[in-house]
Amino acid sequence: AGKAIIDIIMSDKSEDNRLSQIQEHLEGLRVALLDGKVALKDLAITKSLTKDPADYPDKKSLPHVQVAMRLNSAGGKKLRAGDTVAYVICDDGSGLAATQRAYHVDEVKESSTLKVDTQYYLAQQLHPVVSRLCDPIDGMDSARVAACIGLDPSQYKSRAPVEAAEDAEAREEDRFLACAPLAVKCACGEAVEVDAPYKGAGKDIAPSLLVCPRAKPCGSYPLEGSRKSYVLKQVTKQLRQFIKKYYAGWLVCEDPGCSGRTRYLPLQFQRAFPVCPTCRKAIMYSEYSDSQLYTQIQFFQHLVDFRKTQAKLNQDELTYVRNKMSACHNSSTAYDEMKDLVEHKFNRNNGYATVSLDRIFQGLYSAGAI
Repeated sequence: AGKAIIDIIMSDKSEDNRLSQIQEHLEGLRVALLDGKVALKDLAITKSLTKDPADYPDKKSLPHVQVAMRLNSAGGKKLRAGDTVAYVICDDGSGLAATQRAYHVDEVKESSTLKVDTQYYLAQQLHPVVSRLCDPIDGMDSARVAACIGLDPSQYKSRAPVEAAEDAEAREEDRFLACAPLAVKCACGEAVEVDAPYKGAGKDIAPSLLVCPRAKPCGSYPLEGSRKSYVLKQVTKQLRQFIKKYYAGWLVCEDPGCSGRTRYLPLQFQRAFPVCPTCRKAIMYSEYSDSQLYTQIQFFQHLVDFRKTQAKLNQDELTYVRNKMSACHNSSTAYDEMKDLVEHKFNRNNGYATVSLDRIFQGLYSAGAI
């Protein structure tokens, strides 16, 4: 389908003719799929096994692994690491998720009860591909593509205008889910775990470092008065602990049933990854990676950059937050100092998000060539 759509888009026909031809092609595909005229080899999804099927820890979420294990248990040919599995998503009446309704092409051919899940192929295989290809074409947005293949266009039309903004905000929130909170203490001695820029909602909303965590507030807060230097030291101390954890360089086995953990790089590799010396099957990965360290630094900056996070508040919440900060003497200055500390001392010295073009192209040109 994708190749045919590309051929139509790249043709020298007028825009109206191309638009009409794309719509006719999509409607024809839908009819052919519903009538069972599409060959199973064209519906087959192929994936390779990177390891033996039994060695995968998350088998239920991987359809090609489930198919391989079912075929292996039935006897006959044995599928191993490096083999390719061709499967089809079927409607078997079980009501399970699509990932658990995968069957090998041969199983579908031999069965009289298994039917191709046409709704899955229309919504999950055909629509995403065609929508991306036709996105630049006026009059052929994702809603129109959905209508051509028999899907409900309202499900796509309603979220199209705000999709990019919602995705960007969701990505920012989701990427901090695994980060550790900032741990400080209130002036009363109560421990505070700061995992969001603000606490509370409505009229009770306030910056997290300006409220006491107790059910009955003590009247003080972590950033009160001269405690600014204490909070700055805690931010520095905790970020240094994360940096130390990264440079410890521990490697752990990806198999949750294996206890493999080492700081020595194994000599045996599989697809550019070191093989665990304990189980000798699964690969190893960094216990605390460079991306995790970078994300943790970004999270701390997110917690203290109140000027940026205020942009996400509505007008009433913004008023309550500003009133709270006005009531807490020099709180804005303290937040700015914390933000500058994280930004200049840690974030800018972290090279994870930096691409050095000089290093990439070093040696390709002589010093006097440019």
